[in-house]
Amino acid sequence: MISVVIPALNEEENIEECLKSVKRQNYSKEFEIIVADNGSVDRTREIAEKYCDEMLVEPKLSLAELRNKGISRSEGDVIALTDADCIVSKNWLKEAAKSLQDYDLVSGSLVPIESSNLHRLSHYIFYDIFLTFAVNRLGFSNAVGGNCAFYKDLAEKVGGFKDSLPSDGRFGLEVGQIGKIFHNPEMRVYASVRRFESKSSVRIFVEMIEAHSRLRWGNNKRLKESYYRK
Repeated sequence: MISVVIPALNEEENIEECLKSVKRQNYSKEFEIIVADNGSVDRTREIAEKYCDEMLVEPKLSLAELRNKGISRSEGDVIALTDADCIVSKNWLKEAAKSLQDYDLVSGSLVPIESSNLHRLSHYIFYDIFLTFAVNRLGFSNAVGGNCAFYKDLAEKVGGFKDSLPSDGRFGLEVGQIGKIFHNPEMRVYASVRRFESKSSVRIFVEMIEAHSRLRWGNNKRLKESYYRK
């Protein structure tokens, strides 16, 4: 079974569409939905409870710890992660399950919900071209926190997500040391680009590449100002 884990904080405007998209999956096998709420003070939990199988409320946890809590409470042998401001494609779980027949962790592409051509182009270059080549051809271990799936036992072996920068990059790197990683651009998630509003797309992706490169080659120095700190 697949357990879909979704961390959330004050996402009353987005979480219903997110959960509806998970419910509409073109996937015939059993799956569960776990929402890990980080202490929302709006209607996030009220809305999510209509759709999810389990609701966790953990206001004191970091995002990495929140993901780990959801993973630990899951019943599936496979974990799929997305975020509360995302909409998953209809074949999201189907594509994840297909890739996991041969690999231990699969990440997918993020597509901006907003219609800006610049945002769409930059995401396409980074997720569909760069990550597909870097992961599948060069062996660059990676996990996309808003769009990835993996075997639960491997997550437990590496100690789950950790409060490093970037947390999903470190998780992918550690899983890649004991398992096989794959990037499937057909495993698509439509994501909000709210975090991109204060900076140019080019600068943000340069920061992302820099942070993942530092992590991979042993320099864990935190960036003074970064996309990852938002």
